[in-house]
Amino acid sequence: MNIKESFLILVGYLRGRHIREFAWIAVGQASGMAASLLTVKYLTNAVAPSIYGQYSLLLAAMALPPGCFSLLFRSRCCVITPHSSVRVASRS
Repeated sequence: MNIKESFLILVGYLRGRHIREFAWIAVGQASGMAASLLTVKYLTNAVAPSIYGQYSLLLAAMALPPGCFSLLFRSRCCVITPHSSVRVASRS
């Protein structure tokens, strides 16, 4: 099975609502990417390299703690045991 056949099978499973949702997500992601590229282009032309470096360092410093905390909370909330993949039949 080649890529074209796989794509056609995938599209066959999708309904109109799913395609619209996917389109909105794709448009949002493309807009975010374009906005970030334009922001970098504007900032590199508008400010001195030292100020841009400080700005980049500040953004990285602000983005680091949430990433570390999310890893910490994820490891505390989701405990994986050796038997976690075993499903227990519900009793009726």
